[in-house]
Amino acid sequence: MPVRTSFPDFSQASDCLKDLLARHKLVFVWGDEYYLPYRKEAFHAIHSTHSLVVTGYDGENKAYYVEDWDGLYGYLPAAHLEAAFDSLSGQMRTLLVLELNDEEMRENKEEDLALFRQWLQAFEDDYIFYDRVLLDMRDYEENRLISMDHGLRLIAASRHVFSKFLHYIEDAPEEVGLLIRNHQLANHIATIVRRYMIAKQIDWDGAACKIQQLREQEDDFMRKLKNRYG
Repeated sequence: MPVRTSFPDFSQASDCLKDLLARHKLVFVWGDEYYLPYRKEAFHAIHSTHSLVVTGYDGENKAYYVEDWDGLYGYLPAAHLEAAFDSLSGQMRTLLVLELNDEEMRENKEEDLALFRQWLQAFEDDYIFYDRVLLDMRDYEENRLISMDHGLRLIAASRHVFSKFLHYIEDAPEEVGLLIRNHQLANHIATIVRRYMIAKQIDWDGAACKIQQLREQEDDFMRKLKNRYG
């Protein structure tokens, strides 16, 4: 189960983080993208909370190994992670580690597939997020644009993770391919939004077409998924 620990600043979190990494734990950390150089659209441009996974520490070079599906699989100097962590509000200055035992991690594809089919049968999506964005996005103020960006990044991340799950339960190349397309398109639209927040220039009609395309691709994916597993 997840264990979350709060710290007043990174200088006090770092010893705990290093201890967890020495015990080969995966640690979720939150940081302000303004201080993360690999987050190119946000670095020194936008203050926005972002989660990442830290899996290792290089004491000689004072760098943490970061695994972030949306930008980096490699070492990040500790100074960047410290600045990103300390920039957040107190409630977000946390480390989260998943404590799992071997019994919980035991693989059972038949059981997992059965649970997945139950979820899929009950799942319905009205795609209201896309409809609201298409209706109102030209009037969004910065805080609404940040929420829109976060929503699109969440869509992108979840589709990436879902593709891994489909690979795990069964080889489904068509459905996995559709998920990756949706992941890439959602990420692309979020980048467009971020560039607008920085430069204040955007092709709204072009962005709207891409959002409509993503909505249609999501609907197409779900129909094909239910046809395959329903």
